[in-house]
Amino acid sequence: MESFDLKFETSCFAVLLFHIGGYAALFKDNDPRDAETKLQYVYHIVTNITEELIGRKHPVFSTEVDGMVAFLVNIRGEDESAAKQELVDIAGEAQSFIQSNFYIQLTIGISNTHPSVSGIPHGFDEALEALEYKFVIGPSQIITFDRIRRPKNELYYPLDTERQLINYIKTGQYEEAMETVSGILTANVADGTLSAQLGKLLMFELIGTILKSIEHLQPGPDELSVEKTELIKLLTQCESFAEMEDEIYRFLRTVCEYIDARKKSHNSNLKEQVLAYIEEHLSDMNLSLTSLSLEFDVNAPYLSRFFKEQTGETFVDYVGKRRVELAKRLMTETDDTIAEITSKVGFTNSNTFIRVFKRYEGITPGHFRKGE
Repeated sequence: MESFDLKFETSCFAVLLFHIGGYAALFKDNDPRDAETKLQYVYHIVTNITEELIGRKHPVFSTEVDGMVAFLVNIRGEDESAAKQELVDIAGEAQSFIQSNFYIQLTIGISNTHPSVSGIPHGFDEALEALEYKFVIGPSQIITFDRIRRPKNELYYPLDTERQLINYIKTGQYEEAMETVSGILTANVADGTLSAQLGKLLMFELIGTILKSIEHLQPGPDELSVEKTELIKLLTQCESFAEMEDEIYRFLRTVCEYIDARKKSHNSNLKEQVLAYIEEHLSDMNLSLTSLSLEFDVNAPYLSRFFKEQTGETFVDYVGKRRVELAKRLMTETDDTIAEITSKVGFTNSNTFIRVFKRYEGITPGHFRKGE
């Protein structure tokens, strides 16, 4: 402490940890600063404003740690209860001001007070544990350590319930499947004691059940593989129990709609109609399975499977190849620039067009035009 010139007025301490969420709205799209410079600027804003607010009442010291901003508060006064409430109020004021004026999303964990220097590391652990609880109650919260109850040590997910859920999914009964999932979640969080770790485990258990249901399908649902991959990616990025719940319901609906669609007959002319529509709309940047499903009044999962059965290719590959063929013709027959061709073949930007062109042709559009 001497080497850092840390001098305390009292022997009472508390720790506040600020987790920084989204802050993209703070910067303009053409801002030249790199990601690290932007983050340091965000740290600077959070640190200065919070230090000023806390410093009106108590001495405060700050540092960056593991992507967060930590504040060590040297508490004045003897009323610990009043001091804790005061810190909550100050944290709320800082959070509100920073989010309103600088569009920086903050979740704040606050420790209990500790009556000695040796309690500082315990305060840090408490603030960190409180902060981790954002998974259960959601981000952009102020979470005190004493708000956290003693967590459960086991989950409620009986085998019979899982079997029932699998049967509902296998028969495409979304409403029944959703009610079963909802019942499982309610049973586990009814008393509010589910820990962040068990919450994540429960969500992945439910995903495992849905995937088991898909494995029973014959033939295998390759069309859902993209959805499955995207789901796993999104789940790992979710910051709260509620976000994961929404993603699970979305995927559950996709799976049930897909299975239900397998039971319905399809129009024998649908293939020709869909291919003709695609050919006419290759320049449309909004061309997608969703737009096709709306045009032909069929759900997207069913259309995805149908398209693969009829053409031997996924929708994305088929459209990508047709756009590349059109681009090759335009590069051969016109003097249009790459940027002009990009928009004419339905790509939002040249980088995407070049990447897709090279995927199917093995060379860039520029090299193709030069005849290399």
